[in-house]
Amino acid sequence: GLTMPRPAALAAGLLLGVSLWPIELWLLEQSGLPAVLEERFGAVLQSLKTARESVGWGILAIVVVPAILEELFFRGLLFNALKARCSAWLTVGVSGLLFGLSHVVLDGALGLERLLPSLMLGLILSTVCWRSGSLWPSLIQHVCHNTILLTVGLNDPGSTLGIPWQWLAGSGLGTAVGVILLWQWGGGNHAAPRSLKASG
Repeated sequence: GLTMPRPAALAAGLLLGVSLWPIELWLLEQSGLPAVLEERFGAVLQSLKTARESVGWGILAIVVVPAILEELFFRGLLFNALKARCSAWLTVGVSGLLFGLSHVVLDGALGLERLLPSLMLGLILSTVCWRSGSLWPSLIQHVCHNTILLTVGLNDPGSTLGIPWQWLAGSGLGTAVGVILLWQWGGGNHAAPRSLKASG
């Protein structure tokens, strides 16, 4: 999965990484979970703000490093093991589901609220990896996604409780352009088994 993809796939990963998070926050807002998350993660966010005052924006390492490691495992090792034996739907579905479930297990009691957004993100990242034929676009997307969410949370935590329509409009546009780039010019299934080519 470490082969270099087409430039359009890298651009799509970057666009999706900077565009999808407002939609994710809006969906959470509709579910009523942000208030619960704010209550439970308020102390954690305050600790991160204090840490940022000490170490500066090096604090981003706590979301960048896990994103890289998760991509190496879920879209690298696991995804390619599944891809060698399963259809595209099963490969994307299982790797995305396990990604979502891992956030519940690893985050303990706080993880249950993260199941739906983590599952959605896992399915999207796996689809990007399958379509591009490379780990790089999903890795870029995941790092951008985590970095922006932490930056927004540290700078303006209240903004996650009410997503401005301008953010949603920009998010929808960026996501649409990213999907078009990936599907029209970013495909790289040349390295995938025949069963994946046939189902794509």
